[in-house]
Amino acid sequence: MITDTNIREYLLGRLDSDVELVESIDEKILTDPEFSISVDVIEDEIIEEYLEGSLSVEDTRAVERHFLRPPERQRKLKTARLFSRHLETESRKAKTERPVPARGLFKAFQIGRALLSFRTCAEFAAAVVLVASILILSNQRHELDTAIKETGRQLTQEREHSAALNQQLQSALKSLQPAIAMLNLVRPGLQRGAQELPEVKMNSGTKTLHIEVAVSSGAPGKCRVQLLHAGKMVWSLDGVNTTAVPGGTILKLDVPTDVLSPGTSELEVTPSGGGAISYWFSVSKLQ
Repeated sequence: MITDTNIREYLLGRLDSDVELVESIDEKILTDPEFSISVDVIEDEIIEEYLEGSLSVEDTRAVERHFLRPPERQRKLKTARLFSRHLETESRKAKTERPVPARGLFKAFQIGRALLSFRTCAEFAAAVVLVASILILSNQRHELDTAIKETGRQLTQEREHSAALNQQLQSALKSLQPAIAMLNLVRPGLQRGAQELPEVKMNSGTKTLHIEVAVSSGAPGKCRVQLLHAGKMVWSLDGVNTTAVPGGTILKLDVPTDVLSPGTSELEVTPSGGGAISYWFSVSKLQ
């Protein structure tokens, strides 16, 4: 344990032979603020005793040869001397019977100054900087949270707006889709080989399939029409008139699209007094 006596001997340069103790005191001065203040106080006591002339001859010699080498202690001595002279002057002005003891007052002054040493001020400044940094970070985090919430709100609004526009677009597209699809059937029978079947494409807005069929070269008359899918009748109509055109007759009819199914369908036309004629076509429905 380092005592005040050890510190005093250290300051007067009498511990040079005890290297381990000197190194221990040096380290504590650098790492222990309270110990550093204690050293400052003992320094002040030595200076006060030197000014008062109460030191022994040996101590006085140690002060002048070793203790006062550092410029910092020389400044302390100068300050203490000026302070002591000031007190003596004030004492004479007040006409006191005996001089005001400077030792206790100067000691209190030096202790107070030591407490406000650079190390203490630096620690206080570091604490202020830390608090300010915490406040700044807290404020920045609050601003960031606010910005994230605002961005999320805007994104939600944009999604809702986009969904509404998409709905309007779909409605507009449906309104633009033709309600009637057209199909011309010329060749009867199920075509074979490379020839493809006539195809009709319908979408959700198509309500009616208008079909024109080249029947034959015979005279106009009435026909019976049946629509078959997968061998089953799905729709029929009697008494459909044919119309004369150059080179033969044609039959026109409108079929509701709700009876049509994707795939191959057969339209069977039976003229009055004649045999049935089949026309094949394919149906595809668009989304």
